[in-house]
Amino acid sequence: MTRRGWSSRPPTRSASPTRFPNCTACPDTTGSERTTPPALPAFRPPIMHASIPEPQSLPDTQRFARAPSEAFTIWMTGLSGAGKSTLARHMGHRLQQQGCACYVLDGDVLREGLSSDLGFCREDRREQVRRVAHVARILNEAGVIAIVALVSPYRADRQLAREIIGAGAMHEVWICTPLQVCQARDPKGLYRRANAGLLPAMTGVADPYEPPPEDALRIDTSRHDVSTCASRILEAVSAHPCMNGSQHDVRR
Repeated sequence: MTRRGWSSRPPTRSASPTRFPNCTACPDTTGSERTTPPALPAFRPPIMHASIPEPQSLPDTQRFARAPSEAFTIWMTGLSGAGKSTLARHMGHRLQQQGCACYVLDGDVLREGLSSDLGFCREDRREQVRRVAHVARILNEAGVIAIVALVSPYRADRQLAREIIGAGAMHEVWICTPLQVCQARDPKGLYRRANAGLLPAMTGVADPYEPPPEDALRIDTSRHDVSTCASRILEAVSAHPCMNGSQHDVRR
């Protein structure tokens, strides 16, 4: 008796493989001696010769000659809450309206990406300044005005930025809004956290701020509105060759 669907016949055996004595790929190994197939020749890919150009192969004179104009950097330094970021955005918008190529390098934004690995110790602050300065220099070489908004509390670090960007291309502006005003504004709650002991390296509270030299441009945002402060800064850099190519007076 067989189950429905099943055959009672014995299973079929597979046929014996056919031997080919004269075949080197599958020889007849039934004899006492095994025939070893010949080894395949080693594969060697052809050697290709190519000329790989070096990065930035154009000489500096040619690269700079192709830039729209000789740009510069406005480096705004000051305490947190002094108004650097607000001024930077306002000036950037005004310059773009007048046909100037510009880019804002905001310290808070850069710490989310370019400098996300840095803290607020003295060494990390210096590294932050160094990175931003190199980015500003690259922008300037491409004919783009760089507007930097960075606390950068130490004179030596700002001097390093000047050496990287170039003394004639970096315009340092001290946003000298008083500490009391910055603490009252406290847009990010940093002073409140610092006074509670949660931010041990807060500039102006635990860490010092070293002001620029006496001849540096000073802007107090507690005494003038944003438009007036921006006009003063743009007037200070209006003599730069890059500004002469703008379509209108950017000081307005």
